[in-house]
Amino acid sequence: MRIFRLTRWQRIFIALSLIWIVIGGSWGWRHAYDKVNPDFVVCVNAIENAADLEACRNTRNTALAVPRGVSATIVALGPLIVVWLVCYGFVLLVRRIRRKFRASPSD
Repeated sequence: MRIFRLTRWQRIFIALSLIWIVIGGSWGWRHAYDKVNPDFVVCVNAIENAADLEACRNTRNTALAVPRGVSATIVALGPLIVVWLVCYGFVLLVRRIRRKFRASPSD
C-alpha cells in the first residue's frame, strides 16, 4: 500500500483553507440578511396603497426564503474553490513547462 504524504506547502494551504471555511462561513451566516430589512423599510416608506404593502411583504419573504446556510456555504466555499483551481492550474502549468524544457533534445 502506497503512503501518500503531503508537502509542507500543501499542509499550509489545507490549514489556511480550513481557517477560511470557519471565518468565511461565520461571516456569511452573520451577514446573510443584512440587506433585507433596509430594503423592506424603503419599500414600506414608498407605499401608496394596501396592494403595495403586500408586494413589499412578498418581496421580503422571498428574500428570507433563502436559508442562512446557503449564504454561509457560498461565502465559505465559493472563493476557496476558485483559489484551489487557480493554484492547481498554476502547478500544472509549471509542471508542463518544466517537462517541456527537460524533454528538449540537446545539440
